[in-house]
Amino acid sequence: MKRNIKKITSILFVAATMTMAACDPDEIVSPNPEHPANPISDVYHTAWINEETDTYEDEYGNQHESVETNILRFETETTGQMEYKYVTATQNEDESYPFTYTYSTPNGTITISEGGSTETFNFSYNASNNTLAIYDGAYYRMFSRLQE
Repeated sequence: MKRNIKKITSILFVAATMTMAACDPDEIVSPNPEHPANPISDVYHTAWINEETDTYEDEYGNQHESVETNILRFETETTGQMEYKYVTATQNEDESYPFTYTYSTPNGTITISEGGSTETFNFSYNASNNTLAIYDGAYYRMFSRLQE
């Protein structure tokens, strides 16, 4: 019986070696032809949303609701847009900032330069729950994939 196990193990090892040798990494095709078969495809040509609702009290003691929405759009392999919206009963802000980014599965950095100042945020992609987390010290936001 020991001989049979050794023989089977040897045959499986040879078969596995032949299979790996026969595969050419250049022939691997991405399951999604719009995205290349590389790690950047986790975020390339995707959009992500974070929306937070809060309540606040105005100067008259009335309770109001505010909604802050952040959308990240990874437009090319190195650039994107961050859209920021803040809506209250009396205020409606809507801004957009271009950014550059670098990414290597599962982590990256986003750099936003605006008005002479530059901010850099770290981000990480979680494939198991398809979320993107952005963080830098006290700033932390969890983003969900936006289906457009």
